[in-house]
Amino acid sequence: SSKDPPSSRLRRQGQRRQYDGKALEAAALRYLGRYASSVENLRRVLGRKSEDREAIQSVIDKCVRLGLVDDSSYAAGRAVSLARLGASRRAILERLRAKGVDQETILGAL
Repeated sequence: SSKDPPSSRLRRQGQRRQYDGKALEAAALRYLGRYASSVENLRRVLGRKSEDREAIQSVIDKCVRLGLVDDSSYAAGRAVSLARLGASRRAILERLRAKGVDQETILGAL
């Protein structure tokens, strides 16, 4: 009922858990295991989990080194997928730009 106190599991306004380096790496691997991502999009996802920019960059560098994140292959795959769904070149360009892929990589994918 509405008179019950809120669950302790509910996130309080303005409070969020801060992930350390290992937890950020685990979160990145979980995310990349489920979704393809650009470098900038992964940075945004991890930025919601921690404010430690150095730890985020370290995790991103490791993912790039391991080949888990590659903007050019992400852009090419996403462009093909969106084109198959009937998206226009402009729509594909805007979608990829929204995910943080740079203009040169997008044009190479198109």
